[in-house]
Amino acid sequence: MRRANGALRDRAHSAVRAVDLPEACDVPQLPAIVEPGRLADAIGAALAHADPGAPPLVRCDVTKLHYRPGKGCRLVIAARFRSGGRAGEEQLYFGHLPAAGRERRPAHAPERDGLAAAPRFGPPSLHLADWDLWLWAYPNDPELPGLAALADPERVRARFAATPDSFGFERAPHSVLSRRAKYVPGKRCGYVFEVSGWSERRHAPARRVYGKCHAGDEARIAHEAASRVWHSPAARAGDVRLPQPFAWDEPTGIVWQEGLAGRPVLKEHGQTEKLPGLAAEIGARLAALHGADAGLALEMDHAFLLAMLRESLAAAARTLPPAAGAACELGEHLLAIGARFPELPAVTLHGSFRMSHVMETAAGVAFIDLDGANAGDPGVDLGRFLAHLRRLEAQGSIAPAVADATAREFRRGYQSNARVRVSDERIGWATAVHLISGGLDKALKRMDAGSLGALTRAAARSCPA
Repeated sequence: MRRANGALRDRAHSAVRAVDLPEACDVPQLPAIVEPGRLADAIGAALAHADPGAPPLVRCDVTKLHYRPGKGCRLVIAARFRSGGRAGEEQLYFGHLPAAGRERRPAHAPERDGLAAAPRFGPPSLHLADWDLWLWAYPNDPELPGLAALADPERVRARFAATPDSFGFERAPHSVLSRRAKYVPGKRCGYVFEVSGWSERRHAPARRVYGKCHAGDEARIAHEAASRVWHSPAARAGDVRLPQPFAWDEPTGIVWQEGLAGRPVLKEHGQTEKLPGLAAEIGARLAALHGADAGLALEMDHAFLLAMLRESLAAAARTLPPAAGAACELGEHLLAIGARFPELPAVTLHGSFRMSHVMETAAGVAFIDLDGANAGDPGVDLGRFLAHLRRLEAQGSIAPAVADATAREFRRGYQSNARVRVSDERIGWATAVHLISGGLDKALKRMDAGSLGALTRAAARSCPA
């Protein structure tokens, strides 16, 4: 890869300032797009042509990018407009750069797909022909048909009013306040809703509901997985805590569930010192989830972990620079070690378990986002959680002593309650696999290999030779 534009990331604004382009990159216009000022000029000119009444565009930043070789690149763009004498009105754009040689979307594609939600500024979609960059102004997203409904509190209130009992309401609610929690363009978007007037009691407190729209058939899969865990013996006994699944809407791809009253364990900056005190309970709750007997399909077994690492190494060999050699060498060593481990009895997995999916509530630790719950090797969850911890340590977000204590207490809480015994050696191996595979994948997707060295060293410490 070559470093395009020598500038570093402007972390204060969370903007992409430079990219590591593979030599054979099929979206070579990216360096120009992330160059400061050029994107704002291009979008500003397109807006002025499409909507002469739109207010001036002050700034544009690519805040996220996801490169997929042969498929193109997805972008999240934050645009700031001057409105009412202020320059603080922000609007998101979902951008897509097709890979060279792939069929382009026709100019009428948004209308064809039924995307016509009016954004705050400008038209629902734009095409910057010089870069072949397609833009959809939030809440338009060609892959998320339910996003416009999810982003409209009145439409959400009408949905609650249609079947209030599905959400535990005594009657149609009077009002709904919304807050966007997370948006992954083309994949999913989640909103938190504070619902008032749902009870016959005059002064009943507001209730919280979480809605998430998915692409394709993912909504049904997510709802069915969470429902199976919710109805498992471990959840009924209170050993596993998770949001109650309410419903899923097939036409829009929206899943509805309880909005837990609590906060993610890493929500507040500077609160990492409390992690060791929570880690044993997190481990014990994960052991209970693994023993939940939810009857989910086998997906992420030991063979899955090996295949995941092989695929990451193969992609790195095709695209990443020589600087990734140490990570690839360690990855090959991990494959050799992993080949010696037998398959373990399958357990109920969270599927994407990390600290951002752990919440503190008044009733104790709870797990959220069980969209990808399945059956498989316990090392999938154990390794991913500890890899996330070590990644935060490598980034300087968690002190080494705190990370070590958290890892130790997490393993103790898990091992003391787990039905399936997982050795420390195997947990360390799974942690290293997630660090190497995730590090290589992110270096390619984000076109930024800057953190790969630190992740490789963390992986080596997790699974020493």
